[in-house]
Amino acid sequence: MTAPLAPDLVRRYVELGLRLGRHNADIVDSYYGPTSWRDLVDAEPVTTAQDLVEEARRLILDLDADASAADHQLDTQRRHWLRSQTVGLHTVARMLHGDRLDFIDEVELCFGIRPERITEDEVRDAQRELDAALRGPGGGAPAPLADRAASLRDRHVIPVDRLRPVIDNLAQELRGVQLTAFQEPEWKSKALGKAPTFGIKDSRSIKEQRESLPIFKLRDELVQAVHDNQVLVVIGET
Repeated sequence: MTAPLAPDLVRRYVELGLRLGRHNADIVDSYYGPTSWRDLVDAEPVTTAQDLVEEARRLILDLDADASAADHQLDTQRRHWLRSQTVGLHTVARMLHGDRLDFIDEVELCFGIRPERITEDEVRDAQRELDAALRGPGGGAPAPLADRAASLRDRHVIPVDRLRPVIDNLAQELRGVQLTAFQEPEWKSKALGKAPTFGIKDSRSIKEQRESLPIFKLRDELVQAVHDNQVLVVIGET
């Protein structure tokens, strides 16, 4: 089955990110898009920062124009998300070009939120609250606050050799919660019997069916991501 063509605005956004990534490898953490797009950008001469600023500016204008177009490429939610990401890339390109931005403005342009400056008294109050919350072991003389915070984080790290059993146990527990929350009505279980079958029958085992899913190809990467990050959000479509 041939995948549907991506809207032009989406492809331009991806290519903009890849071109910026050639200046700073940290911009693109990982890439799972079409290989041909990446290969095309890699084969180009490195785009100058000034040209990237202009490329991002034009993309923002075209995203705005798409909102009022009769045959718009993107729905409102997707366009809004893509525009905010492009504004962030535009900001990175400006800074790469040498523009100096106030830190507050930089955060707002890159992340869509404007942080508020706080006073030193507020910082000291927060430190006192942390000091009270992170007591030393055994009630004795507490270690420095930074050491206690690091110790707290370390206590929540799962060793690699225990990661798989933890994930399996969590999955089993979530399945139990789901069954409890969405228990099948009595009338439905009586009407359908104990082993109802819906749709196309599949002779493969559950394990074989799971391994045939597209996400299974990323199993090792997901496990590694769980290991490398304290918090991980995985978003998918069915």
